Amino acid sequence: MALGQLTLTIKINAVDKILKRINQDNFATRYYLRETLGAYTANIRQSNETRGGVKYEVHNVELIHEVFATLTEPAKIRTVWYTIRNTKNDDFAAVGYLAIALADLVKVTGNVDDLLSLVS
Repeated sequence: MALGQLTLTIKINAVDKILKRINQDNFATRYYLRETLGAYTANIRQSNETRGGVKYEVHNVELIHEVFATLTEPAKIRTVWYTIRNTKNDDFAAVGYLAIALADLVKVTGNVDDLLSLVS
């Protein structure tokens, strides 16, 4: 992911969605793609926080898919987040290994289906 670039390509169900950067300020970037039946928004944020005297860096990616209402279907909004939070000055490689492990776990066929089926 080349943060801050003019476009962000996200593959959804084997189809590339090319979102254009519509805003970048401070530590946040927003990308957007409007299509006939819906829209995609990606927000990428970097921040710092302190809890219990410990300083953390927070890196967050949010992906929103808005499905527009039709005559037969109501509007829908689908949102997923991916957040990496580490103590300040932590080892980037070690944090990266953990972040990749979670991404790989979610990518395994069936794991997302299992996760979504846990709530009724």
